Amino acid sequence: MDETRELLLKEYAEAGLLLRQHELLTRTSASVFVPTLVALAGYILGSEAGLLAKVVLAVVGVVAALLAANVVRRHQLYYRNYIARAKVIEGQLKVGDNQVLNLYSGAEAVKRDSCTISSKNAFLTFFLLSAVLFLGSGLVFAWQRFSACAP
Repeated sequence: MDETRELLLKEYAEAGLLLRQHELLTRTSASVFVPTLVALAGYILGSEAGLLAKVVLAVVGVVAALLAANVVRRHQLYYRNYIARAKVIEGQLKVGDNQVLNLYSGAEAVKRDSCTISSKNAFLTFFLLSAVLFLGSGLVFAWQRFSACAP
């Protein structure tokens, strides 16, 4: 029983470490993709490039935004999995009938009462909205480009 308890404590500690790493990776991904998307949007809107070039850049923006959303979603899924496992371990590691670890299960009420969305949901929303805006701008530029060619 002591070996099982020790393994569960190690797994619990590892889950905590992985949670922090995924949070850091999400923020790092956002810190790379957000300036890239902003710079790309600024270039598209402010440059004298031709309409076809702007269409191509808008497609690049859609792809970059969707890649960023995918990265954030993947981190979100891993994060949720680690949280669920940590809660199971908290339920298994009891002293008598008392749950001695409640770091993750105790945080649920705080999260629920905060009436906010998670950083991962915020980043995911931002990247998906960016993809829609790049797509829309690409369609507008394409329409302008090809309507100018019509007789």
